[in-house]
Amino acid sequence: MARLDVLSDGFVDVDGGVTPGSNRVGSTVSLIHGGDLVAIVDPAMVTSRAAILDPLATFGVTVDDVTDVIISHHHPDHGNAYGVPWQFAARTAILSQS
Repeated sequence: MARLDVLSDGFVDVDGGVTPGSNRVGSTVSLIHGGDLVAIVDPAMVTSRAAILDPLATFGVTVDDVTDVIISHHHPDHGNAYGVPWQFAARTAILSQS
C-alpha cells in the first residue's frame, strides 16, 4: 500500500514576512511511496533544496530512488523548477491536465 508523507509545509509570506515588501507562496511538497513508486509531488518554491532532500533521507529515500515527479497543476508555487533538485531531471514528470 502506498503512503503519503509531507516533505515541506506550504507557506504564505505576506508583506513584512521573510521578505519585507513582497508576497510569496510555496506549495506543500509531498512524497508518495510504496512498492515500486517513489513520487515527489509539487516540488516547487521551497525555501531551499534541503527542504526536500533532508526529509527524503528521514524516510530512507535517496534521490536515485525517485521514480516520478508529479506537478498537480500549472501554478508557479507547484511547478516551477526552483525546488526541483537537478538530480530528478531524468525522472518522469506528470502534469495534471485539469
